Amino acid sequence: MQLIENKIPVRYLAELKKYPLDVRPKGSYYLLLVFDPYTKALILFDYSCTPEPDGQVLFEPGKYNTKALDLYDTCKDRN
Repeated sequence: MQLIENKIPVRYLAELKKYPLDVRPKGSYYLLLVFDPYTKALILFDYSCTPEPDGQVLFEPGKYNTKALDLYDTCKDRN
C-alpha cells in the first residue's frame, strides 16, 4: 500500500483497505490485485498506468484469464 497511497484518491485508498490486496511492482508501474475477503478469489486487477481498472473480474466472471494477467498489461508498451 505504501507504493500507491500517495498516487491515488483518498476515498479509493480507503475502499481498497477493506480488501486483501497484493501490489506487484513492474518496473515503473505496478499491478494491483484485489481479493474477496471471504473466498480469497480475485475480484479486480489493475495496471497503474490507466485511470480505470483493467479487469473487473467480479462483475465480468469468465472474461479474464486470471492465471495469465500479463495478457492484459496495458502498461508494458508505454514504458
